[in-house]
Amino acid sequence: MASIRAVSGKYQAQIRRKGLTTSRTFSTREEAELWAHRLEAPHVTTRAVQGGLRTVSDVLSRYEQLELPKHRSGPIEAYLLRHIHRHWLGKVRCDELSPGHLAQYRDDRLQEVKPGSVRRVFNLLRPMIDLARDEWGAGFEGNPARKVTVRVGDDSRQGRLTEAQMQALLQALARKRNPEIVRAVELALETAMRRSELLSLTWDDIDLENRIAKLAVTKNGHPRTVALSPRAVELLLQGERRAGPVLRCSASAIKCAMARAKAEAGITDFCFHQTRHEAISRMWEQGLNEIEISSQSGHRDFRMLRRYSHVQATTLAEKLKRLNPR
Repeated sequence: MASIRAVSGKYQAQIRRKGLTTSRTFSTREEAELWAHRLEAPHVTTRAVQGGLRTVSDVLSRYEQLELPKHRSGPIEAYLLRHIHRHWLGKVRCDELSPGHLAQYRDDRLQEVKPGSVRRVFNLLRPMIDLARDEWGAGFEGNPARKVTVRVGDDSRQGRLTEAQMQALLQALARKRNPEIVRAVELALETAMRRSELLSLTWDDIDLENRIAKLAVTKNGHPRTVALSPRAVELLLQGERRAGPVLRCSASAIKCAMARAKAEAGITDFCFHQTRHEAISRMWEQGLNEIEISSQSGHRDFRMLRRYSHVQATTLAEKLKRLNPR
């Protein structure tokens, strides 16, 4: 195992194995780590580098240019992968990349971000390496990313706002310059729709007579029809009926307004996406079953649906009291 230490403003990497010690000094820690990983990695047969894809960063650059624009979450995925360009992993040659490199990158990254973020990176790396190896001629030996796991515990959000906190948040949002923002939050609480789904909603998608909204484009790619509660219909009718989106606000405007409103209301841990958790939890408390809730939320996996469901203990206590009045 390599050890790296700072010596007189430089970095010395030292490897000991079978009684033999090898060391070398570099100007930066990244160079020292890369040299150490190259020596420690198991032997891999070198293959010709094709198409200019020599390093992991080369592959990432092509993937960002050709593939990520096709993804609905392309900008977010590009942001997640961009860290590798600055990390020593980006300098590793494709024909030298091993599970050991990626395991070390995983451990390094877990010191900085949550496991869920690291898992998302590996979910992108696995198909990227397959594509680069099979179609672009990159010299990967197999797919080392598929041999590395990222263990993630229960990272579901547990906190729900109290009724007083929710009202304080909505009142703070109502004081903002754009009234569409508080309407967006209330609609999310009534429908469990995602922010992107709400912002893409047009009047052509809404059937007020049958109280439904049709979503042609969703996060998982499966169209769905959302039921509209009486309050949701009321909120929709508050806006002007015209061509274009129903809600005249942007994702960044909602994010900024939410941050200011939280500060005013004294709330620290809440974001727009948690309105989806709140809406689904309310559906459980109202007695809807898994089929009904998944139809509304678009979840195709009941395990994931349960991660969004946080029934209040006080609500459960009241229900138990009604069932057992003694």
